[in-house]
Amino acid sequence: MIEKTISHYKIIEKLGEGGMGVVYRAQDTKLEREVAIKVLPEEFGKDFDRLARFEREAKLLASLNHPNIATIYGFEESDGEHFLALELVEGETIADQLSSGPLKSQEALEICRQIAEALESAHEKGIIHRDLKPSNVKVTPEGQVKVLDFGLAKAFEVAETDKASSVDPSKSPTITVGTSRSGVILGTAAYMSPEQAFLMEKPHLTPLPSHIPAVYETLYRTVDVEGYVRVNTNRYSVPERLIGKQVEVHKSWDRVHVFFNHKKVADHSRLIAKRETRVTAKGHHSPLNRSKAHKGPSKEEMILRGQDTLLDDYVKELKKRSKGRGQRKMRKLLELKRTYPEEAFKKALKEAYHYGLYDLHRLEEMILSCVAGEFFKIDDDDDA
Repeated sequence: MIEKTISHYKIIEKLGEGGMGVVYRAQDTKLEREVAIKVLPEEFGKDFDRLARFEREAKLLASLNHPNIATIYGFEESDGEHFLALELVEGETIADQLSSGPLKSQEALEICRQIAEALESAHEKGIIHRDLKPSNVKVTPEGQVKVLDFGLAKAFEVAETDKASSVDPSKSPTITVGTSRSGVILGTAAYMSPEQAFLMEKPHLTPLPSHIPAVYETLYRTVDVEGYVRVNTNRYSVPERLIGKQVEVHKSWDRVHVFFNHKKVADHSRLIAKRETRVTAKGHHSPLNRSKAHKGPSKEEMILRGQDTLLDDYVKELKKRSKGRGQRKMRKLLELKRTYPEEAFKKALKEAYHYGLYDLHRLEEMILSCVAGEFFKIDDDDDA
C-alpha cells in the first residue's frame, strides 16, 4: 500500500493496525495536507446494509466540531476499497504514555477534563462513543487531548468471537450482539463496564458514564492497613513500608503495576475471573508464620500501649485471643484509633471491654454508633 494512491490520497506510511482496519499516513493531493486513512476490512464492504448504516454514521460524526474530538473528513470508496479520511493527530495515546508509568495527578486531571468536555459535546448531539479506552485517546505535543474513532464502535458489527482466544483484549475490536435490537452489547472487552458485560443477565443495572474506564487507569490508590491496594474487587500487595501511603496504579488488561515516587514497587498478574481475592508477592510482607516473627510485641502493639490504661487492657486481652503476636488485629485496632474521633473510640472501647467483645468489626460498628450519636447498647440479659 505504501506509495499507492487511493482516490486523491497518496499513502506515505503505515501507522497501525487493529480489528477495525489498517491506518495509514497519507497526503491529500487536492488540499495538500496530511491525513490519516483508515482502510476498512474487506468483508465490511460486502455487506451493503452495514455499509449504508456506517455511511450514515460517518455523515453524523462529520457534523461534530470540537477541539478535543478528532475530525472525520469523509467516507469514500475507490476501486472497491472503502476507507475513512480522518484528521491526522500527532502525539502519543494515553496507552503509550501509561506503558512507561502512571501519569502525574495534575496531568491526569487535565486529560480527564478534556475527555469529559469532548464527551459532553458529542452527547449533546446524541452521539455516544461506546468504545472509549486509553488507545483511543491521543495527547498532542502541545497537551491537547483528541478523542479518536468517535462513534465508530456503534457502526462496526462484525462479530469477533471466533478470534477471541488469539487477540489481546485491550486491542480487540468492538463486540456487538444483535445491533438492531434491544440488549445490544458494545465495547472493547478489557474496558467494558460490568453492566455491559452482563447486560443480558442483569438488565436492571444502570450504565456507568462512558468516560470511567479510561479515567480510572490514571488515578491513585492508598495502601490499606494490611499492605494491599484494591483494583476492582481484588487486592494486590505492595511492600509493607508503604502502608498508608498513596501509590500510583497502572492497570492493563493482564497486569497490575504499582508505582511509588515514579518507581515500580509491585508487579502482579491481574485476576480476571476472580472476586474478593488477595494476591501477596514474595518479600512484600513480614513472614508472620515464622517463629522469629513472633518474638516480642509488634510495632503496632508498641504504638498502642502506654497511652491509656483501658487501651492497654484491651490490647492485652485481644492479643490473648489472636494467633502469634496478633499483628493483623493490632493493625486493625490502630487503624480504628487513627480513623475515628478519640471520644467515640474510647467510649466504644470501654463498652467492648466491659462486655468482652473482641471482634474488631463489631467494635467499629459501636464506634460508628457513637459518632452518629445513637450509642450502641447491649443488655446484660443478652450478654448472659
